[in-house]
Amino acid sequence: MRLHLPVAAIALLGAIAFAPSSARAQATFDFESLGLGARTSLTTTDSGVTMTLTRENGSAFELSNINGAPGVPASYGSRTLDSFNNNVADFYIASFDTQLSAFGFDFGDFEPSDDDVIEIRAYSGANGTGALVGSTTVNQSNLPPNSPVSFLPENVTFVPGGSFQSVLFRGGASGFPVSLYYDNFRVRQAVLVDPVPEPGAVAFGVVMGGGLLGLMVRRRRLS
Repeated sequence: MRLHLPVAAIALLGAIAFAPSSARAQATFDFESLGLGARTSLTTTDSGVTMTLTRENGSAFELSNINGAPGVPASYGSRTLDSFNNNVADFYIASFDTQLSAFGFDFGDFEPSDDDVIEIRAYSGANGTGALVGSTTVNQSNLPPNSPVSFLPENVTFVPGGSFQSVLFRGGASGFPVSLYYDNFRVRQAVLVDPVPEPGAVAFGVVMGGGLLGLMVRRRRLS
C-alpha cells in the first residue's frame, strides 16, 4: 500500500498545530497598584496597553480612597481618580500607546441632585492631537432633591466609529465643572494582534510534521 502525502501537506498540518489566533486586546485600568495623593500625570499598563493620564495646562488631580463611603461600589477598590480642584474646567487627557476602538469608565458623584454632565472627545493622535474621531455627552441620573448624600455610581462606554489614540473627558455640574470621580477605565484595541505561539504548540507542530514525514518514507520503502 502506498501512502501519497506530499511534503506540502505535511508542512500545512504542522503549521495548523501552532497557528496563532488573532484577538483585540482589552484592558482595564483600576489604579490599585499606584500610590495615593496628588499628581499631574500617571502612567499605568494592563494587558499590553499603556495609558498616560494628564490634564490640560498641567492641572493637578489625585488618587483618593473613597472605599467605605455611602454608596461607593466595592469595585472601586482603594484607588479612585479624584479631580482635586473642581473649579478648574480643564479636560483630562487619556493617551494610549496603541489605536483603540472603544473607551469607557465608571463614574459617580456624592451630590447626586446636581445636574452633572460628562463630555468625551476621541482623537486620532496621542495627547488630543490629530483629527476629532467622535464626541459625546452623558447626563448623569439624579436623585430627587433633599435626598441623603450618597455616592451615585454609573458607567459609560464610548465607541466613536473609528480608531483613536487619545480621549479628552471632563464631568461635573454648573459651578463645579470637574467634580466627578472615575474608576475602572476600559479600552479595546482597534487592531488585531497575533500573539507569539506557545512553545508547547510549536513543539507539537514539529513532532506532527516530522512523524508524518517519517511515516511517508517508511510506507514508500515497504511498497
